[in-house]
Amino acid sequence: MILQEEGERTKARVITASRILQTKAGRGKIDDHKIRACQDALAQKTSDFKPVAIEFLDQLEIALENAAQSEEGDLDTHKAKIFKPVFDLKASAKMFKYDLVTIMTNIMVDFLERIKTLDQDAVEIVRAHHKTLTLIVLKKMSGTGGDSGKALAKELQSACARYFSKRNAQQ
Repeated sequence: MILQEEGERTKARVITASRILQTKAGRGKIDDHKIRACQDALAQKTSDFKPVAIEFLDQLEIALENAAQSEEGDLDTHKAKIFKPVFDLKASAKMFKYDLVTIMTNIMVDFLERIKTLDQDAVEIVRAHHKTLTLIVLKKMSGTGGDSGKALAKELQSACARYFSKRNAQQ
């Protein structure tokens, strides 16, 4: 559905999916029993986030090591390799009800989108983020983490803000 502006009103225009897309995705209503079965399966799987998260954290650690060994400013080469595990963690954390991990990964995604070059300071901020996420996962801090979670998120935001204020002052 695409929204089109008509003066002060917005009108929705429905675009029919191509046959190829319909073949891949299927058509029609999803059976309520299948939806409930999927929801039940997700509810049962939400207890063990650690193995899933550790895999993504390991990928992030490898990407950080590669980025740290490269020339400064080589953001394009390493950005996707750093982004992918962060995005995967973000998506998985929400499903497993690790809201603090979702909050922390949101902060990191914002940071990574805003940086212009991948200098040592940026790598160190992502490395600190990695260590914090590892701690959250190992301590099984599901939910928002309470006051400790707020303090961790606030400190990561402060580190990112200091990084950008330092860069703006140098320009």
